[in-house]
Amino acid sequence: MSAQRVLELAIPLEGHGDNLAAALHGGFCIAALEDGGVRVHRLDWPERWRAVVFVPDEVSPTHEARRLVPRRPLREDAVFNLGRVAEWVLACAHRDRSLLRSAMDDRLHQPGRARAYPYLDDT
Repeated sequence: MSAQRVLELAIPLEGHGDNLAAALHGGFCIAALEDGGVRVHRLDWPERWRAVVFVPDEVSPTHEARRLVPRRPLREDAVFNLGRVAEWVLACAHRDRSLLRSAMDDRLHQPGRARAYPYLDDT
């Protein structure tokens, strides 16, 4: 089965394709949903960049973490996050680390989850 077909079958289960697209294609991927299908755009991850992963001691099931995110975000928060997504793409495409701190800021996922997982709040 092709990676594209795996992605198309998995998206209804996951709700989005970004994580799976990266797992299937490597690099930094954008998964654009359209009419029941998905287009994957892949950028090479900057060679000198290293990812840091935080794995907490406690289990946090995805369905519980998703309940902490508003189903209908405020428009200004959605617009804010769209700008941060654009910064991620620019940072990777131009290998510009100076954009990363701002690009990782989030108003959709982090505020609700920080109440349940205080170690996520870096302020």
